[in-house]
Amino acid sequence: MFRAIILSSVLLLSGCSIFSEPEPKIITKTEYTEAPLLHPDMPSPVEAFKPNWMVITKETIEEKPDNFVAQGLEWDQGQDYRIWLEDVVRYIEQLQNVACSYRGELDEKLCERFNSEKSEKKE
Repeated sequence: MFRAIILSSVLLLSGCSIFSEPEPKIITKTEYTEAPLLHPDMPSPVEAFKPNWMVITKETIEEKPDNFVAQGLEWDQGQDYRIWLEDVVRYIEQLQNVACSYRGELDEKLCERFNSEKSEKKE
């Protein structure tokens, strides 16, 4: 009786694992693949604004119709505006250089200046 209890308890505790196949070994293998080159799209160009500059004097005001309206800046503000515009141009050129550094191998017309500067530095 004691043997039957031990035998039945061993079978109950082990379940069907005695009769099943062993689990397969997991083999970890590292494969290195080269990541594809991504080329972000260039933003659409900004068209330069070309205002119709004029000097407002008593004579030029008299030549204009009665409903003529003009806006202007004082001299100091005009100088500050020009400095700001130069800063915008610098910023855009730096962004273009960053984008062209990623897209350099595409030989785009937009990146010609960047690629020529890059080749001059190598020489």
